[in-house]
Amino acid sequence: MDRVLFILLSIILVAAAQFAKAAQSSNSTPPPALFSVPSSYSFLSSISTTSFSLSSFPIDWTTVAQVPSLNAIEVTVAGTCGCDLTLNGCDVNCCCDAECDQSAKALFSECAPEGPPAPSLDYCVPKSQVAKVNLHQSSSLAVVEKTAPDDGFLSKQLCIAHENNAQLGQFFSDPAPAVETDLATAASQYSDFTFGKTVPVVAGSATNVYRVGDLLPAAYSLGGNSVLVAAGAGAQFALPAPVLSAACEGLQLVGFLTDVPETACQRYSQTLAQDCEATFGADRFTDWLRIGRPSAYVSVATGIVRFADPDTGALTSLGTASPTAYDMASGTCQNGLSKVAYTIAYDGSGSIVSVNADLVFTNTTADASTGLATLQQTFSVSWVRQGTQTKVRPKSGNPGYLDGFPVLAGQIAKSSDGSKQAISQYTDGLPIPAAGPDGLCGPSHVSHVVFGADSLTSCGVPLTQAQLAAFCQSSPPSPLPIQLLGGLFGALSNDTYVATWASADASNVLDWREVVVEGMTSAMTWDASLLTCHGVASGLKYEFLVSKVGSRDNPQREISFSRVTLVYSDWTFQDATQPNVAQTFVIQNTVKFLPRVQPEAHAIGRPPPPLLPSLPDDLFYPFFITSAGMKEYMSWSRLLLTLLIPSALLL
Repeated sequence: MDRVLFILLSIILVAAAQFAKAAQSSNSTPPPALFSVPSSYSFLSSISTTSFSLSSFPIDWTTVAQVPSLNAIEVTVAGTCGCDLTLNGCDVNCCCDAECDQSAKALFSECAPEGPPAPSLDYCVPKSQVAKVNLHQSSSLAVVEKTAPDDGFLSKQLCIAHENNAQLGQFFSDPAPAVETDLATAASQYSDFTFGKTVPVVAGSATNVYRVGDLLPAAYSLGGNSVLVAAGAGAQFALPAPVLSAACEGLQLVGFLTDVPETACQRYSQTLAQDCEATFGADRFTDWLRIGRPSAYVSVATGIVRFADPDTGALTSLGTASPTAYDMASGTCQNGLSKVAYTIAYDGSGSIVSVNADLVFTNTTADASTGLATLQQTFSVSWVRQGTQTKVRPKSGNPGYLDGFPVLAGQIAKSSDGSKQAISQYTDGLPIPAAGPDGLCGPSHVSHVVFGADSLTSCGVPLTQAQLAAFCQSSPPSPLPIQLLGGLFGALSNDTYVATWASADASNVLDWREVVVEGMTSAMTWDASLLTCHGVASGLKYEFLVSKVGSRDNPQREISFSRVTLVYSDWTFQDATQPNVAQTFVIQNTVKFLPRVQPEAHAIGRPPPPLLPSLPDDLFYPFFITSAGMKEYMSWSRLLLTLLIPSALLL
């Protein structure tokens, strides 16, 4: 045993000596840089704040009123159809959606939950008895059902003979718009962040008779329609998706009437000249792709085509898609596919009518030191019914916000003659700066704020000592976090608005409230002795004040106040001995949802019914006409007739 221990100890001592020797020799050469600094980190100073690349829904000015009126929410009926999450469109499997006709409901596979069940108590009375509560300012009655107890012997030993629950039939009133003091009161009571988990999506099974969730057959046409090969996963329509890394390694199956939100993954190539067209081209997602029934495949039509500047992310409209090709002179893969947004139209019989693809292209080059070329690609799918006249757009609740859904946002837009105002609503919600696949900041890398999720996002800005000094002493058009959002929240941009309710209509500006922006006054200063840039705008702080409205059992949540504040810090270059090695500085953004301090839920009573029955206004037409000037006369006439008619019958 002693000999074995001696051998092990000797091995450890030899390894330690070798490690020390290697460490000593490494001190003679500087460590390699963790990040390669672009030759021109152009977005720091070149981004325009007068144009925006955020996509938004079109505005139908015929539906916009010149003098809008506030959409009042009835607190006693709010939240009765929680699955209705699409404005001007039918939500699949939502049987209570008034915008779903019978032909649409015939395609449903089931009825989605419409909301929490009504309060129910087990009484020692027959199940048929019902207690109705009169409610103020509502034509509906809140019903508390008295259910009979279980027939079991033990169940009938303990049951409710009488209840005096003060919470049944109580509601949160819709509060007035909040101000900054309300936000400060709520913020003083909460400080910690919480994080949620994503829920995996389970795909359905393939079938020729499409219903919600059914997989879609797909094929590639490589030599015309006569030559078809299986596409996707098992000849089903599927989109590239990340699995264990940012790489496009897996496939996300697409189900019938199942929207797929934007999903990004990374394409790589070590030999860009050979792989440019095959790896970064768009053919297999557009021209080659066929979707639908094997006997009647539908080809993909190209819709809106745009080009994204690889440095600034600014979008430029193109008439048609240019082919993806490698340029030998510049070493650039030109017109690589950056984004595909599919819109699939279907009819009432469950058939696919058309497939449209909006495309975004960009250029990419290989890294000078590694030879590796990367390109982020984004994919999404949305469904529309054939013949839809109005623009269908998603809601984030009905009417209150649901956790995990986007915070609806947009900017003020005016009609051509200036007589009307509406909200140019962003398609993906309120943006927030985020990191790209390499962890660095960029104008094309944004995430979006989701309701109820307190979060923190960050990204890196690699700068050498000279770049940091130049950046600090420059006069950028707006703070760095503002530039990363294309000028959103900046002094030169239009005011940003957030939807008060999750079902807000973009044609009514009164349903939206302006985001208060603070902290835009500070300027940067450079201290050469400390290698420090003071007063760098290093992040954004999003704050939302949330109010509860409606029943205590199912309160609906609205955003009463929104604020975005710039956060400042000092950036110091740490290692003066290696001024040409990039140091990564962090842009950090936070999102916080704060519950508003408001009165407790209270009972809402209804005015007592009239002693005399109500008669229709046209009962004695044409002998009496109920004009505005005769209302009082008619009320006295009804009273007199009500008293005289029974008397006449008794004679």
